[in-house]
Amino acid sequence: MMETTKIVALCLIVGLVVMMNILLFAGFKRGSILRGFFGDVDMYRKATQRARNPWADEDSNLQELSKLVQTLKGDEDHSAPDAPE
Repeated sequence: MMETTKIVALCLIVGLVVMMNILLFAGFKRGSILRGFFGDVDMYRKATQRARNPWADEDSNLQELSKLVQTLKGDEDHSAPDAPE
């Protein structure tokens, strides 16, 4: 009797661990049915990225502006060959 109880308890624990892993895996996949249940994970991921590099959006905008300015300067140099120096 005691042997059977131990086997049942072990099977329940293993089943619980497997089920938790399946739920976690499904929560991290995009478009999952459980997405609402694990919606906070995405929020925490974004907050962590923002904390690591708080000015990432601004840096990318400045890089784009720098490229555009360089393009304009390059066009300006080629379009005015008769300009006095």
